[in-house]
Parts: sequence; structure tokens; C-alpha cells
Amino acid sequence: MIKPPPLLATFGLLLWGWCSGFVAAAVAMAAVLEAPRYLRLRWELAARDFERIADLCTFAFVSALGFQFLQSRHFPDSLVTALVWLPMLFFALLLAQRYSLAQRIPLSALFWSLRQHARSSGDDRRVGQAMALDYGYFCLCLLAASSANPRTPWFFAALSLLTGYALWPAAPRRPTRMTWAPALFAAIAIGFATQAGLLRAQSGLEELVFEWLSRRWNPPSDPYQSRTAIGDIGALKTSDRIVLRVDAPRDRTPARLRAATYSIYAGGTWAASTQVFTPIAPDNHTWSFAPGVGESVHLATWVDRDHALLPLPLGTFRLDALNVSGVQRNALGAVRIDEGPDLLRFEA
Repeated sequence: MIKPPPLLATFGLLLWGWCSGFVAAAVAMAAVLEAPRYLRLRWELAARDFERIADLCTFAFVSALGFQFLQSRHFPDSLVTALVWLPMLFFALLLAQRYSLAQRIPLSALFWSLRQHARSSGDDRRVGQAMALDYGYFCLCLLAASSANPRTPWFFAALSLLTGYALWPAAPRRPTRMTWAPALFAAIAIGFATQAGLLRAQSGLEELVFEWLSRRWNPPSDPYQSRTAIGDIGALKTSDRIVLRVDAPRDRTPARLRAATYSIYAGGTWAASTQVFTPIAPDNHTWSFAPGVGESVHLATWVDRDHALLPLPLGTFRLDALNVSGVQRNALGAVRIDEGPDLLRFEA
């Protein structure tokens, strides 16, 4: 078994305290942890004592997780907070190792299955085996420090330095160690590049998911509000999908079509004050909003939901050959249909 380097768990505790904000607690725990180097105080603890201490630490972790869940009602947040507390919750187990005569933790204290197997058979040799928890507790501190989500470039540098310090006793002896060190530095560089790429990939994935959710649950044809991306730098989106066909004389093609009108802008969202939609009386599939004379434009569009808004040329005053059950219009000019076929063909 590889002997851990000096002060390994202490360095892990100090890194955790710096990242999580528990600096005072980390310093106090580190002082208590290193005190056996200068004190002769030791206890003779049996395997049953270690098992009870391990059960107490497990109960503390489950209690902390349940307490956080009752506070936030959100399991991922509760789990992350409980992970930050791991060095405190399992500190008693490492402390028992440091202040015991054996300086080891029986495997039966860590694995419930070994206890049950030992009680049933009594001849499992793994039950009598023991191990030091320095490396395990050090990894626990690194996990808790990472869960604190430190937003500083120094975290990765400190993490790499401590990882190299922890792995140095396992490095091969000279002259192979001279090639092992560059390999470790190369692994650290690859790890840094990988985590930077994962961060960028996560940001891009979150943006794609947000856009998909916006299109799925917040359709653009909403008469009351519409989100914009003013100020955001994004990629130009192109698509060959046909969503609307406009058939008009070449010199009379409308410059734009309007589905809704908004009058209030705040926080990247355009909104319209509460507008009442007034039903329009039909006349054999003809719906007139106001008297007028003008050119006609043939429109064809797919409708994927009820109460859809119609994109119409500006100044539209009548709809002909529109086969729907009802048409409504508000004061801002938005026209909404009640029920109709999936494909609408009409004249504006």
C-alpha cells in the first residue's frame, strides 16, 4: 500500500475551506487532525467502534441532505450543498483513525455488506483487513471544493498541484520518474483544455435548449408578449423550410406581414397591454374589418394550433375565402382565428 505524503488531508481541508468559505472551520479541523503528530494520546478502538462512527457519519450525511431538501424543495441544489459539507460530515471517521492505536479503519466499517457476511459466515478474511483513509478523505475534500463552484482560475492550478503532490509517492523511481513528471503535466494540460471545452459546450447547449423551449412553449405568434435577443450576439439562422406562401403581382408584393403589435418593451420582452379581441361577423367565408378598396394578396400557411394569429399585409381590411369557424381582431390590428384546417388558403 502506498504511504500518503505528509499533510495530504490537511492540504485538502485548506483547499476546501478556501473554496467553500469555511476557512475557520478548515483551519480548526486541520489543527486537530495534525495534533497526533505531537501528542501521545491514543485510544484502542475496536472494529465495532469504527462501525458505529461510520454509521454516525452516514446518518449525518443523510440528515444534511434531507434538511437541505426541506429548505429548498429542489433535490439537485440539496445534493450539491450536502456535497460541500462532506469534509465536516465525515471528519469524525478520519479523526478516529488518527487517534487510534491501529492507525487504520477496518473495511467492515466502510462496507455494510462485509458486516452482514461476517455475521452470517464469520470466515471472511476481508473483514479483518484495514486501510488508511488519507487518500479517500483527500478526494472527498476535492469533491466538496469542486461542488462549491469556485469561479477563479487559481482553483484548477491548486487542484493540479495537490493532485501531483498526492500522486508523487506512486511515481516510479529514477530514471523513469523523469518521464513520469512531463506525462503528468501533459495530463493536466489536457484536463484544463477539456474542462474549458466542456464549459463552452455547456453554454452552447443551454442556449440551444432555451431556444427550443421558447419555440415549443412560447410561440412567436403571441398577441400579448414576445421575447427578443436585443444586445445578444448570436449566429445567423438560415432555413429552407417554407412557412408561408404569398402570391401577389410582382409590383404589388407587400413589403412585410404583421401577426401582432406590441407597445411596451422591458428586459428584452415586448408586450402589449391587455387587448380585447372582438369577433368579426362573417359573410359566407368573407370577414370584413372595415370598408375599403385595394389589391388582393393570396396567402397559404400552416396552422398548428387553435387561436392562431394570421400574418397579414399592413392595411388589410377584408379576408376572403377563409374557411374557419371564427375570426377576432383587437385594437392593435392583430387577427386571430378560432378553428380551421391545418392548411389555410385565403385572400387578404
